[in-house]
Amino acid sequence: TPRSLIALVARIARGRGARRRIQGGIYCCYDAFSRSDVRCELTVPGGSQSYVINRDGQREDDVSQEVWRGAWVSAVIRALRADP
Repeated sequence: TPRSLIALVARIARGRGARRRIQGGIYCCYDAFSRSDVRCELTVPGGSQSYVINRDGQREDDVSQEVWRGAWVSAVIRALRADP
């Protein structure tokens, strides 16, 4: 979910010896089930927004729980298939 991604970036930004200031970032994950790219964009200071780039290349601002689950399962499958 976007909240867990934001918490991760905040923890990295506060890490020991952090010499660079994080101004923002984008987390992307491909959902093989909906054939879309799920993105969570973060700006510091500011906020975050989540959206989907669908198979037609169009942005959709509504990211359903089903799409988040599909992206998660897709990531797990990719990790299990990766060479050690």
